[in-house]
Amino acid sequence: MYMDRGKVAARFVLSALMSLPAWGQSPIRGPMLGWVWDAQQESIRPILGIAGSSVLGKAVEVGFAVRHAAVTGRQEYVVAVGGEERKLYRIDLREVEASVRELAAPAGGKRVTMSPSGKAAVLLYTEPQAQLVVVRNLDTADPVVGEALDLSVEGKPDRIAVSDDGSLVAAGYRESKQLS
Repeated sequence: MYMDRGKVAARFVLSALMSLPAWGQSPIRGPMLGWVWDAQQESIRPILGIAGSSVLGKAVEVGFAVRHAAVTGRQEYVVAVGGEERKLYRIDLREVEASVRELAAPAGGKRVTMSPSGKAAVLLYTEPQAQLVVVRNLDTADPVVGEALDLSVEGKPDRIAVSDDGSLVAAGYRESKQLS
């Protein structure tokens, strides 16, 4: 069977051009269950393996200590309080290397809680007084940081929840118990 050299060259060039999009894609990863905030190492780490047989992987390099974090349910990004100043960051985990974006919230946050879909989050501050700041549109390129909600009368809540659109925040407090 004889093939024309021109046809062979054309097929080679065509196959090389068709594989170009694959060169820009992410490398193949093994099975991964998601991401977790590791409080001891102050980092974000992947959960590698399958259910019943998994381990924590190497920490994602973000350039600062992750003091507190919340991972979206879809495992696409993390909202984190980080660094010495405790600034608020959005860490995108969809690519091989995480992209980190500082959000325009006041520094000094202690804890962050994400809405069920990850579209909104609420940031708790305890100093100089207790207050909450809601961040909306986390799933877009332009998250919106709201005004601080003063909790100086109520104090620091034990539990916090926020709706997906960021319009509702629920705070829970433990009952005070006195010894007789």
